[in-house]
Amino acid sequence: DGTPVTARDINAVGAMAADWVGEGLAQLASLEVVDARTTVVATEVVRRIPRFLRKTDESRAIADETGAKVLVTGIVSLRGDSLFLTPIILDAFTGAVLYSLREVGAPTLSVQIAVAALRDEVVTAMRVASDTVVSQMPGVYSLPPSLDAYYEMRQGMEAYFRRDDRAFLHLRRSIRLDSTYATPIMMLELISLQWNRENADSIAGAAEKYLARATLAE
Repeated sequence: DGTPVTARDINAVGAMAADWVGEGLAQLASLEVVDARTTVVATEVVRRIPRFLRKTDESRAIADETGAKVLVTGIVSLRGDSLFLTPIILDAFTGAVLYSLREVGAPTLSVQIAVAALRDEVVTAMRVASDTVVSQMPGVYSLPPSLDAYYEMRQGMEAYFRRDDRAFLHLRRSIRLDSTYATPIMMLELISLQWNRENADSIAGAAEKYLARATLAE
């Protein structure tokens, strides 16, 4: 509403972020998301359990109570006149970090901008993590910069499996949507080499620029 966020508002921002992220994740058919009402009930149950009988970390204890396997949590912080949200995706059982995502921020007058960016970041990461087509490939791939770029990359990967030339079209579209996305560049080079395309050398030149940020699989 245009009112600056103060330290006392941090909890409210966290709750708002949880609601928006939960709504975004619920749109993914590949995931089963614990709804807000169930989470509230589980929180009350956990808080009545003596600490020595449950996990010390309350969020992981709530995940245990609901049967969740993956926990989306994060940090809300104020620095100067800006609000920052740092999402973290954990293995709910072990507490191990599965993904450390980039911090998003916005002026305190624009909480909605930061929360919307946070939702996009988490939904994109979980879309990739829950995609069985991509997870069948040998190893972990870079987190995509956007769902649109990821969709085109995935379409290109599926076309590659079918030996369909449209793989090139989709991968190039993905690169046009975000030229910093390493995965479609590497896939484009792979299929150009395998299918003996004349432009493989020029693509290799572009791909070399991404080696520093590429994952082992890429």
